[in-house]
Amino acid sequence: MKVTAKYIYREEYTPPRCRKPRSREVEKDISVNIREISSELAPIAMLTTTWESRRVEGQEDTVFGLTETVYRWFNKKLYTPCISQSGDDIGTQRTIADVMHRINEISYPYDVTEHERIKKIRKNARRYIIIDGLLYVQSGEPRYKILTFGLGHNHGGTGFFVDTGYNTNIGKDNYFNAFQREEAIQHFKKVALGRGDTESVKEEEKINIQVFIPEAVKCNPNKEHGNGCSFINSLNSVISGASSVAEAGLTVMALGLKELANVKI
Repeated sequence: MKVTAKYIYREEYTPPRCRKPRSREVEKDISVNIREISSELAPIAMLTTTWESRRVEGQEDTVFGLTETVYRWFNKKLYTPCISQSGDDIGTQRTIADVMHRINEISYPYDVTEHERIKKIRKNARRYIIIDGLLYVQSGEPRYKILTFGLGHNHGGTGFFVDTGYNTNIGKDNYFNAFQREEAIQHFKKVALGRGDTESVKEEEKINIQVFIPEAVKCNPNKEHGNGCSFINSLNSVISGASSVAEAGLTVMALGLKELANVKI
């Protein structure tokens, strides 16, 4: 599919009868191609089940619940259906017209050459592919993630999710690839029970990454990711060791005040 993208760059020019160059903004169009293929060329590599917000047909409000996502494999890259992630249309299939603002290069900074703008547009366009008439976008590899909320002892403050990237605040010990589901579940239970989030451990069996193309599983959190935020790690440590939410709260406050005392203004 051919689409027309827009870009803006800044060029120098010398007006007539002037010696000093000036700059001006130039807006142009360029035609780029969004590849169209059949699903036979992009087989399903993985199928994930995790918690997400989605717009459900016939309901006015969005619903947060278990959602399945298909990951297709093409040219050794993963692609998922291009779904709206926010707004009133959250969870609905997007079209190429909906994502043109992500392909265009019309935002600041303008101090780049025309060649650089065109190169970026083509790179942006390559993130998208049309499979059997539906728009897909290149995706990171799905992996299991353990995430904690609040001060613990609230029966539901530990979450078991699927994510497609790393959060720098969360350490590598809380990430597991698609083949490490049992390890992820065991770690999740350890974290949840250590925090007193006893009701959390009932939910992990619903979260899953089914693998149909083993070649697509490449991520290695222990090698690719870091240890996370040292301050957040210290908070999680004291919460896990606290006997009640009150004790956890007081200890967290003390650590927070200590951290503030070390901040240089």
